[in-house]
Amino acid sequence: AAAETGSGDAGGGADGIIDGIGGDALAVAAEQLLCERASIIRYGSIAGPPNEQRLAAAVKRLCLQVKQDSLESFLQVRDAAHQFQDALGLMVQGKYQPKAWHVTSWKEADQCLKEQPVWTEHATQLRSGRIGRIILRFD
Repeated sequence: AAAETGSGDAGGGADGIIDGIGGDALAVAAEQLLCERASIIRYGSIAGPPNEQRLAAAVKRLCLQVKQDSLESFLQVRDAAHQFQDALGLMVQGKYQPKAWHVTSWKEADQCLKEQPVWTEHATQLRSGRIGRIILRFD
């Protein structure tokens, strides 16, 4: 997910999030990372179902748009790769600020979904209190 830099946002500054994790993190991300009238695209819940009541409260308070989608339909968009590259270019230029805690090669993405010892070079999404998303680097 990427956020446009700016001030005066009700929650965070992100214009939207694309979430396949679900669980408690989705409601927390909606409450803390999104600005008013932002979008949430949900395509899965690998961490379990989100707290729908808490998510609905954030949606109402911030006037968020929520769309249920699938990863398959996202990947079938003709220019999905081009749009993603454009978003990465805006991040490099500093026009968008990513709301993420780790950038990793797509080849190592599976390691982020496994428990990892503290000494490892791999980040993991499975730590208590972890909020944020992993940005995959396609190299």
